[in-house]
Amino acid sequence: MKKNLFLLLVLYHFTVSAQDDSVEIKFAPTLTEPGKPAGEKISQKIGKDGGKLISPDGRMELIIPQDAVSSKTNISIQPVVNTLSPGKGNAYQLEPSGITFQKPLQIIFHYTAKEAEGMMPEYKEIAWQDDKGQWYSLENPVVDTIARTVTGSITHFSTWVFFDAFILQPAKAKVRVNRQLDMFVVCTMPKPGTAGGMITDETIPKQIRFSTYVNGIKGGNAVAGTVSSVYGQAIRNVRYTAPANIPDQNPVAVSVETSNVKWNGRSHPRLKLVSNITIIDKSFEITVTGYNKQHV
Repeated sequence: MKKNLFLLLVLYHFTVSAQDDSVEIKFAPTLTEPGKPAGEKISQKIGKDGGKLISPDGRMELIIPQDAVSSKTNISIQPVVNTLSPGKGNAYQLEPSGITFQKPLQIIFHYTAKEAEGMMPEYKEIAWQDDKGQWYSLENPVVDTIARTVTGSITHFSTWVFFDAFILQPAKAKVRVNRQLDMFVVCTMPKPGTAGGMITDETIPKQIRFSTYVNGIKGGNAVAGTVSSVYGQAIRNVRYTAPANIPDQNPVAVSVETSNVKWNGRSHPRLKLVSNITIIDKSFEITVTGYNKQHV
């Protein structure tokens, strides 16, 4: 993962309250290669009456209101590889590019209950990529935690994706008894979608004060394992130490938490990130691939 990226405009404001453990944030790259096609492309002619398109995997909806286009237009959705947040599902290329709409369109992303684990849904965002590979955030997305959707208004076509602003990496892992695992708080922070502004790394939070927990116990214990912040790979990260024996509650939940967060113009009472760690001892994972006579 690339480091020392200057990714934040002064339009973004981020503050957190001081708590117990000092942890520095790693920043994910927001200038990436365009994603290659990753699924079936669908198209539909939309006229003045408007309409709706749904991606082949059902993860994204595009709602075109009445009078958004002046004449029948062939609109398409092409799933592509997600290069902003790999492993978080596809991104979607909308065409035709360069089209001008007379009214904003609504873009809706659906996330699963599993994708809500480990990351507070309030920090889910929408971004688009320009033809140079730079990702930009969409202003004022709306997260519905009941319907599990992230919705925004768009006025142009490009490649679009939704993503988690913060994650604790790895989100899940296997650790042997008495072994250690280094974990990182990773922030994905595209540029604001409006043009202009001065980029400066001085506004990037170099440190964030967290409290660390294992199964809800601050700092953990001998039964579930312990967690603390340590210097590793040039930054201060989270280190989990597995217990001497496999706990009854397995996997264990390692979490970092802070409160009173201002992020992307919105205030949040807290930020909590969770990773599920499975403790193993003298076990092996074996994969066997077999073929019948027809090689099926």
